[in-house]
Amino acid sequence: DELHDLFRRAEVLARETGCISFAGSLHPFGNWREQKVSREERYKKIMEELQDSGRRLITQGLHVHIGMSSGDAAVRVCDAIRVHLPTMLALSASSPFYGGHDTGFKSYRAVLLEDLPRSGMPGTMGNWQRCATLLGVLKNARVINGIREIWWDVRPHPELGTLEIRICDIPNKFDELLGLAALVQALVVTLDHSPDRQAFPGLEVVKANKWAAARHGMEARFIDPADPRRTRSAVETAEELFSLVYNASRDLGTMSHIGTLKRIVQQGNGASRILALRRKRDSFEELIREVHGEFWT
Repeated sequence: DELHDLFRRAEVLARETGCISFAGSLHPFGNWREQKVSREERYKKIMEELQDSGRRLITQGLHVHIGMSSGDAAVRVCDAIRVHLPTMLALSASSPFYGGHDTGFKSYRAVLLEDLPRSGMPGTMGNWQRCATLLGVLKNARVINGIREIWWDVRPHPELGTLEIRICDIPNKFDELLGLAALVQALVVTLDHSPDRQAFPGLEVVKANKWAAARHGMEARFIDPADPRRTRSAVETAEELFSLVYNASRDLGTMSHIGTLKRIVQQGNGASRILALRRKRDSFEELIREVHGEFWT
């Protein structure tokens, strides 16, 4: 309800300045060279270090924070959830265009983020003490000032007491946004109660699946974490994920939200919709207006 009210208010403010809001993880034709960086001192220091790899990063993601009972619980679930992140990326992918160009990816945002240091899939940490030791090493070496300068696809956030899932693109429909947040919540609850349900197949396998999700979206084929000798479709892994979180979602009262994601399995994700609209429209401006009009439908 709060998100609904905030988004409606944002739309009003946009109209007052002659703009419209666009839900997606990359502006379809925005030029990164023309973007202005915040004057905040923190961002000045970050950009001094990142240079063009940071300037090119005109992206937005859907970050979902789930409160955790302890640091150890946050790290356990952080380790366990990695095998499911490619499926979440495939469901949410909404960024096929960059600088007015069809990139060939369903989530080019995911590709851009890999340019950053301390990004992508984290390694296995095991417990909070090991995570804290790693953060301490990076702080002592003045590589980072805090957790906000680690841009993993999932990270424990000690300042907030949460596990932050950062893999998802921003969907261009409001109900899908709520569905993804509900899916993340139910999955974290499920893994918190049984974090060793699935053996970890290795970081390179998960990275390969993430690449497939970014490149092909719901048309991707993933290496099966349970049996790396075979592959499965993103559709299959999404349906299994819905089944995995069923009990937690029922107990949380979010089944109707997660149910909206089944439309993605049947009809395609945001990137597929945007690409189809682009083929029918003469300009990106027309595409943006149409995507804007469908946000609440």
